[in-house]
Amino acid sequence: MKLFKAFSHSMALTVMAAGALLAQGGSGGTGSHGRTGHLSSALALTDAQKTQVENIFADERTASKALHQSLRQQEQGIQAAIQAGKAPDEVAQMAQGEGALLGQLAGIHAAAMAKFHGTLTPDQQQKYAGMHRGRGARGAAFRAGAPRGAVK
Repeated sequence: MKLFKAFSHSMALTVMAAGALLAQGGSGGTGSHGRTGHLSSALALTDAQKTQVENIFADERTASKALHQSLRQQEQGIQAAIQAGKAPDEVAQMAQGEGALLGQLAGIHAAAMAKFHGTLTPDQQQKYAGMHRGRGARGAAFRAGAPRGAVK
């Protein structure tokens, strides 16, 4: 039972991480245009910066497309194995493959964000950093089970 609970918890985290990456510009979600529009207004991007940023996020989406497809196939395989009654150890081994795919997606996203950061002026970089300051604490509190809004 403990193994199944741990597996279920790890699957939930995997699905949340995949959803977060998809929402950040993978296939589906608002994609690069929604993200560029938000960043454009928040950071007062120039037209040249907007073009650069759109290209960076489009390249990220293209680079991660095959990985997203592989991740979906991996998840379907895991679900099929669970429904077929495969041994928990076997299913857990299959799930570990998702970790590698998510790591590759995270690397692609990190590289895109580094390129994005390079397009910003020092003032914009400072403003962008301020936009994300504190998100780590809220995310950690949420993962620890704190009610929404408990950490500001």
